[in-house]
Amino acid sequence: MELEILHQGFTFHWRNAEGETVEVGFDLASGGHWYGGAELVRQHWPLETLRWEMAPYIVTDNGPTGLGNVLHPMWTTSSGAAIAVDPLLAIDVGLNAPYEVPPPREWPMGIGNSSPILFPLVDTEGEGDGRLRLRGQGELNYNLLIRDNPAGAQQSFLDTLAKPHRTPPAIMFEAPIWTTWARYKMSINQKWVLQFADEIVAHDFPHSLMEIDDKWSSGYGELEFDPVKFPNPKAMVARLHELGFLVTLWVMPFAVEGTAAFEEGRQRGYWVKNSAGEPGFFRWWQGQGVALDVTNEEAVEWYLARLRSLQARYSIDGFKFDAGEPCFLPENFRTALPITPNEYTTLWVERIAAQFPLLEVRSAYCNQHLPIVVREWDRYSTWGLDNGLQSIVTSALTLGVLGYPFILPDMIGGNGYGEHRPNKELMIRWAQANALMPAMQFSIAPWDFDEETAWLCHRAVQWHSQALPTILRLAEEATQSGYPIVRPLFWLAPDDAETYAIGDQFALGQEMIVAPVMQEGARARDLYLPAGLWRDVLRGDIVEGGRWLRGYPAGLEHLPWFEKVKT
Repeated sequence: MELEILHQGFTFHWRNAEGETVEVGFDLASGGHWYGGAELVRQHWPLETLRWEMAPYIVTDNGPTGLGNVLHPMWTTSSGAAIAVDPLLAIDVGLNAPYEVPPPREWPMGIGNSSPILFPLVDTEGEGDGRLRLRGQGELNYNLLIRDNPAGAQQSFLDTLAKPHRTPPAIMFEAPIWTTWARYKMSINQKWVLQFADEIVAHDFPHSLMEIDDKWSSGYGELEFDPVKFPNPKAMVARLHELGFLVTLWVMPFAVEGTAAFEEGRQRGYWVKNSAGEPGFFRWWQGQGVALDVTNEEAVEWYLARLRSLQARYSIDGFKFDAGEPCFLPENFRTALPITPNEYTTLWVERIAAQFPLLEVRSAYCNQHLPIVVREWDRYSTWGLDNGLQSIVTSALTLGVLGYPFILPDMIGGNGYGEHRPNKELMIRWAQANALMPAMQFSIAPWDFDEETAWLCHRAVQWHSQALPTILRLAEEATQSGYPIVRPLFWLAPDDAETYAIGDQFALGQEMIVAPVMQEGARARDLYLPAGLWRDVLRGDIVEGGRWLRGYPAGLEHLPWFEKVKT
């Protein structure tokens, strides 16, 4: 082991001359509360309450250990420590891993969670091992930074990152994004898109983008409208522009056999290959496919040229970049240039998605320097941390401390998968919880419930507009600092231990605190305000902080939202 002394920290270099595994462990209890690491299917905040099975640390779509689409190997503690592992190393990670685990499993590429409602082991009952374990093959390098409190620890990590050179387009923050997915799924067509837009305008809802989601194209991998479902896409886009929408399309790096795109890419060697040097097929949520080789510069230019041609033909404004996780790559995959699995995500975002100003991504790894809007993974229409309403706050907090300030908390009300459809109350509370986050996105229409739901969701959009100057200022500041827009309460009170385990409230910058109601049937909630005087923005009441407010009234029409009183 080699040790380097840093300013307020250390760098550890562990080597094994035989190439065998190197493992280190950190006692969770000695660090207090833990944060960071990954977007998870069940996003706990703080982390020590979960059970994270020891497994490869790979950007994953609903993975079997709960790993999600945005990762960075960095963990901080409430005691003021930050552990940042070299992100270019392939490692295994476990955190409070369960003692009782299934029989030993292999973890090849191409492994995913086949059921959208099958949860991993993160909530396994029983005792965990009480450690953060990091394992490398032959080497393990990490920085250990020491600060006085949890906010200082997170800031010390963020200070090491390159910063985005600009913010995403302001329009993505200014008014809600509307997407076809949750309302129409794959039955989308030109008629439904235009009808949806007319309904949005008729109900006087603000709007920025119309996002045409999955199944608009003639085949997966093709970048052309289905001529049956979309007989005149140019006229459709022109009409959407007249109504005040920018238009984006759903795209991903996959192609399926039988399409012209697949065949052209096969002939030119543009797809990731299997160990035999052939196009590497894998299973994804629409069957069998192949993935673009993002290390092949010719393949990247080919894909970009096709996207730009699509834009030019139909006046498309931008794209929703889906997928990009290496969990979909074939086992023992081969690319033009050798990469670790997570570098696939890095290059997908950097070389493809970030080439367009108007974009959103759902996967990221070492992409903090890019001006990208990062969407939280597809939410279920449920209330809890089971990828439901409560998890949009814990995920926003996690993404922020991992260095991604420009957050889109997926669709208000969730995706309506399976038998889980949002009811009126969930829809309203979701809109309220999302109102003071950087961006809002609707798909399930509030007016499909009743007039009160439409009115209260519209009111939540107005609250977003009220907070917009603060959001835009914080977004601009993030280009210099990298600091989150949505922050843990302890960023406002770094030495107040009461704030360290609060995952159902958030701060907007240093001036506002939001305590959304996220329990079904609740018309009041307990909330905490740090020391100082706070004004209930919607009621006007002045409240003294430094204490818990028990049973704070919050009827269905109310969002507990506080602004610090300047003295």
